[in-house]
Amino acid sequence: HIRTHDQGSRDAVAFTRLVVAWAILEGSAMFPLVAELVTGDPRLYLVSAVAVAAQVTLFPSEARWKGFAVQPLASGGPGRMDP
Repeated sequence: HIRTHDQGSRDAVAFTRLVVAWAILEGSAMFPLVAELVTGDPRLYLVSAVAVAAQVTLFPSEARWKGFAVQPLASGGPGRMDP
């Protein structure tokens, strides 16, 4: 469990989550491009475009930024994420 004083600032947690999500999506966008170079299958461009579109949807709006931050419990107990 992550305690309120152990979790770091809310902005740092949100930033870390976004960077990790972008990195995963970037990898999933690059792999089909490399596979296209090897196989020559142009349909892989579509797979890459879907991953890039997903990455664009993660652009941090105010609501999304708050959603990525860890929300501490009012009692000061372990931190949690609100859906």
